[in-house]
Amino acid sequence: MTQIYPFAVGVLVDEWEKFSVHDRKLMCGANIRNLHNAPHKPIFFVFRWGVPRVGTHCKPGIKVHFVFDDDRQTRAWASYCYGEFKRQIPDVSCFGELTFADSKVAVPLQAADLLVYEARRYCIAANGDVHFPLGKTYIRSLARARSRDDFWLFDKTRFDDLIRSVGEVKEEHEKEN
Repeated sequence: MTQIYPFAVGVLVDEWEKFSVHDRKLMCGANIRNLHNAPHKPIFFVFRWGVPRVGTHCKPGIKVHFVFDDDRQTRAWASYCYGEFKRQIPDVSCFGELTFADSKVAVPLQAADLLVYEARRYCIAANGDVHFPLGKTYIRSLARARSRDDFWLFDKTRFDDLIRSVGEVKEEHEKEN
């Protein structure tokens, strides 16, 4: 039997909307070729951030399969982003299939929705206080948590850190060329 580990990534919408539409599209996986048609919804940023992180928990020979809510508006871009992961990441042997299901009947999506609901509820109540007590349901949903790094809320501080690290990578790349 394979273990299932909880994982959550969220975005404070007020912070997300401070970025230009152009920058949001880039953070959602767009490039120069598809910038015009790319979405700029935070769900795709979270998807692009979370999928590679989930793969770090796979044991050799085990594949992780992803189930995404079946929504006409998000299906195509989620498929595109997942295909890009599999094309760009050197070791994609742990990435299985991406499928879509109705969250009203798909048990894995219902479990994920409960985790996200509890994580969001906690973030709002804690208001940045890392010592704020966890609720009983949230504690139960985190029973198999592997790392605090599996629970990210992109707030002002996290976005600032991300932008700073991207700038450092760009500078290093420019020095090499």
